[in-house]
Amino acid sequence: MAWAFKRSMLAVILVALVSTSMLSAHASAAMANLVMTASTMTPTAGVPFSLTVKAVDENGNVDPTYTGIVHFATNDSSPDAVMPPDSQLTNGEGTFSATLVQAGSWPTITVSDGPGLSATLTFTVNGAAADHFGLALRSGPTAGYPFSFRLGVLDRFGNPTISYTGTVHFTTSDPSPGVALPPDSTICCYQVNTSATLDQAGPQTVTATDTATPSITGTLHVTIRPGPTASIRLDAPATATMGQSFDFTLTLLDRFGNVATGAVVPYKGTIHFTSSDALATLPPDYTFQQSFYAADTGTRTFTSTLVTPGEQTISATDNANATITGTTPGIDVMLPLPEVPNPLR
Repeated sequence: MAWAFKRSMLAVILVALVSTSMLSAHASAAMANLVMTASTMTPTAGVPFSLTVKAVDENGNVDPTYTGIVHFATNDSSPDAVMPPDSQLTNGEGTFSATLVQAGSWPTITVSDGPGLSATLTFTVNGAAADHFGLALRSGPTAGYPFSFRLGVLDRFGNPTISYTGTVHFTTSDPSPGVALPPDSTICCYQVNTSATLDQAGPQTVTATDTATPSITGTLHVTIRPGPTASIRLDAPATATMGQSFDFTLTLLDRFGNVATGAVVPYKGTIHFTSSDALATLPPDYTFQQSFYAADTGTRTFTSTLVTPGEQTISATDNANATITGTTPGIDVMLPLPEVPNPLR
């Protein structure tokens, strides 16, 4: 009896030891991490895709007893990016929807449950369908000279898109006959560098529009600087009184008739004045001192007196470059009105 009892107790102890060992082995195989997969690793910006998350043990088996709450985060800072809400897995796994927006090979999504359990995926997000053009200057625009600009095809989120196969047509606000725009063009690799020439100084635009889908468009806003001084314009009154002084203005012009402010090539020439009236009193020679660093209107006011009756003119010419010259329209020089006697004197 005693021996049978001892054998029975030994069996119980062995069963307990085996059970403890099995429990210990199961515990060691308890959930070790989260695993996440995606329906695509190359999603399109703004298009939802699915994420599958599993809680697995160290052997890679799904742990159906996992009851934690998983949290999703991304480095995509776009307000249109969408992450799943904090969620509880069902039987250790779950499928969720996510949307990334910023294109590139760097966006990530991380799922986590506390600091010890997490998984991260890195995606290559492609731009969506072409929505508009983005245009940007590459060089400063001067009247009559080509300037460079970049044209890119962008989706509705501002990402570059490589799927565009359309044709681009260019227009401008500058009505000058000498304007030169790029020809109708296709775009390779989502962007192209091209150039245009505008003649009219001041604010202007260059607009690119898809020839088949006019809603795909974009506009470059530029300020065209006047070119170097090429001529002079003199503005004087239509009439003058013999022997009485009057003011006239001198304006420097580039070759397109824009006021030459010296923004590109400061003018430092000396102007000499002449007149068809040999008896005229004219301003002395005047030297311009335009500068890159100071605003200049390109206009000066002078005073002159004509003496010989009839139509007369005043001319201004650069002392060193006679092609820079200008002449007033005819000024009708009239005799002064006679004084009317005062009968009361």
